[in-house]
Amino acid sequence: MTQQWIWCLHCERAFAVELGRKPDWQENEAAESYGESAFDFAAELESQLGVRYPNGQIYADCPYDDCDGDLKDFWWWERFREDHPDLPAEPESGKVYPLYPEPVHSR
Repeated sequence: MTQQWIWCLHCERAFAVELGRKPDWQENEAAESYGESAFDFAAELESQLGVRYPNGQIYADCPYDDCDGDLKDFWWWERFREDHPDLPAEPESGKVYPLYPEPVHSR
């Protein structure tokens, strides 16, 4: 098992999960592939983050109580950092990491 950080597009916070292996998140132009997404690990994520809905289905939802994000909102932290290289290698749990940070203005 390996710890993997995931960033949620819906609430813009990160959380850790345990996966059987590290996901391949990088684009592979030769294979015309965009890497593995959270959907490729749905069973593992549902076992850790699963919420049972009235229809009996179990879905992997964001673990933050005030967020209703799910698999479609999950990005690998490493992939998120490609667009935000100033962020730490390991995020702080519960901290908001905006997709579009406010620009720093100089006077």
